[in-house]
Amino acid sequence: MASDVTKETIQALAAANGLHLPENRLDRVLKQYQSFLRLTDRLNAYDLKMDAEPSTVFTLTAEVPDSPSARKSAAAPSQQKKGGSRGNR
Repeated sequence: MASDVTKETIQALAAANGLHLPENRLDRVLKQYQSFLRLTDRLNAYDLKMDAEPSTVFTLTAEVPDSPSARKSAAAPSQQKKGGSRGNR
């Protein structure tokens, strides 16, 4: 499959993704893409279980406030005024 990819294929893939590749980069990108396809074929040759669940599980340990201002005020320590006004010294 890697040998089936041509410069025209690379240009079409780039255009489909909204990218423009100059002529002088096509050879390099073509070689990289062919290498990627060869490696993908090698990986697909292994009999790997594809239905396994991931071993890492992410959970929230604290409730996260919804708005950025709520997060900012929740992160800042409460600032209470001590004593009275300045005039009462």
